[in-house]
Amino acid sequence: MSQAVRIVDERSCSYETRQGEGLKSFGAVNFGDAKLGDARRTNRLVEVADAIVRNPGGSLPEKFDTPKELDGLYHLVKCPRVTHANVLADRHCRRRF
Repeated sequence: MSQAVRIVDERSCSYETRQGEGLKSFGAVNFGDAKLGDARRTNRLVEVADAIVRNPGGSLPEKFDTPKELDGLYHLVKCPRVTHANVLADRHCRRRF
């Protein structure tokens, strides 16, 4: 991970950062700075990452609590602005330095 973090709760995937930001989820630590053209897309990406980390096994429908959350994932990945490069750009840069 790019930031210095300490795992606080593995079950909820919560981390405490050393920058004094308080508790952040796996998704927030790793994808919270993604530039996807709209803050709602970044928020959805964070939520999706957290859901997948909480339930790594099984199919996509099994990872989400409601059909609405699964539909949100499908909507996110269909968006032309949501590319591998855009999702990983900030994370990749932070990890290299």
